[in-house]
Amino acid sequence: MVRPGPASQTGRKRESSDIELEENLAEMKKPKVAGEGESPATVSSQGTDELKTRIKKYLEENRNLKYIDIEQMSQSLHDAYPEYRRKKLKVFKGQVDGAFKSLTEVLANKNSVKKNKKLKKNDKSASEKQVEEIR
Repeated sequence: MVRPGPASQTGRKRESSDIELEENLAEMKKPKVAGEGESPATVSSQGTDELKTRIKKYLEENRNLKYIDIEQMSQSLHDAYPEYRRKKLKVFKGQVDGAFKSLTEVLANKNSVKKNKKLKKNDKSASEKQVEEIR
């Protein structure tokens, strides 16, 4: 008896041998892989890191702007890079907005750390001057 295909496509009843075949095929399938040995979280973090570097590049190229328009920046990046053209502009704008906010937070933290260091140095030099004056 010749079986031309799965029972669902041929309109015949399933037999026990069909079930065994399906189980064997299920065991032979390879598991899904996100990338070459990378988890999906790693792939997405690499994408955001790349987006952040491209945002930095955009900001360096457009230093003359008084303010940064996220829509304009999103449109520019969307047009410049083909991998971003595959995404809808609205979705991509949200990703740019999130990456830009995280970049500004990092820069703000760096600036506050620098200011704190300068203040500490000024305090130390002022206290040293006071010590010298007392002597």
